[in-house]
Amino acid sequence: ILLTPQSSQASDLLRPDLHSLAEKITVFLKEERQTSIAVGNFSSPPALLASSGAGIKKVLMEEFEGLGIHVDRNAALVVKGDYGLSYNEKSVHEGYIFGRVIRAAGGQILFQFKQPITHRGATEQLIGGTVQLESDPSKVREESPNTDYANDPPNPSLDQQRVQPAPSSPYSIQVVIEGMPVTPILQDGLPFVPMDRGESYQVRLRNDSNFDAAVRLSLDGLSMFAFNQTGEDLKHVIVPSGKTVTIPGWFFTYQESREFEVTTYPESAVAMLGAPEDEVGTITATFAAAWDPTDPASAPADEREITKGGLATGVGDRVTAEYRKKNYEIGKIRSVITVRYLR
Repeated sequence: ILLTPQSSQASDLLRPDLHSLAEKITVFLKEERQTSIAVGNFSSPPALLASSGAGIKKVLMEEFEGLGIHVDRNAALVVKGDYGLSYNEKSVHEGYIFGRVIRAAGGQILFQFKQPITHRGATEQLIGGTVQLESDPSKVREESPNTDYANDPPNPSLDQQRVQPAPSSPYSIQVVIEGMPVTPILQDGLPFVPMDRGESYQVRLRNDSNFDAAVRLSLDGLSMFAFNQTGEDLKHVIVPSGKTVTIPGWFFTYQESREFEVTTYPESAVAMLGAPEDEVGTITATFAAAWDPTDPASAPADEREITKGGLATGVGDRVTAEYRKKNYEIGKIRSVITVRYLR
């Protein structure tokens, strides 16, 4: 399986905005002469059926440490909050992270924030959306002011056991248990897969486009690389044009992975971070075009101008998986696909 390190053209979907948020909070902490902070939980409205809180918490912790703020669960101040959808100044739905910094003793609110999510495709990942995006950001349609992701989400397409953002989309994912694809069902317009505690599953990523795809895979808001032990900044799996790649589990090293295992919340990967328990788990894949950085002409034509400049998933048994690294240039997010499972 091919992996590619962080590209100059692509970054963590939520990280740029969470970095900005961490900077704002750091300024406040320095004014208060504080050098440490505890990072609490971030939750979503029940109607969204989202599970990005663990990912938000993990990235914020990393950003604080990078800014010289020590993350300490016993710190005098705590940052915590919520995430969801809100209208921006153009009356367009965007993702936001709302929150506050409070005193650990007494709960007094000292600082409040509302951080918009601006990076392409990040709102869809935040709320667990399934959507096909235009490759040219200038052509991305703005959501109607009446669009309600919670009650009227985009309708994904189910092609046998595959989940696609639209029937015409070249991208799809499958959940596989014991070598057999699990048939998803639609509930309120959202794809769900039935899974039981103790089962281990794999995720198949399919790319029927005319170019290679760089895919980010996250489980319950955590990257498949959350337990990466190589020290390298790995973010994407490469799925060649016309091919399917099966991800067997959490990436640990180039030779070792650990199964995606359906387990109870206390035993889950999310619980390892102290993130909140959500009713629904999520499996999210984001697809972008990928090409050889030494051959710009191999980029898709529409990228060439743009690219200038209850139950949860736990860490199961070891599983053999051979990965190797190759450099790719990565374009804009073209598709976000999310499958849910009941906890």
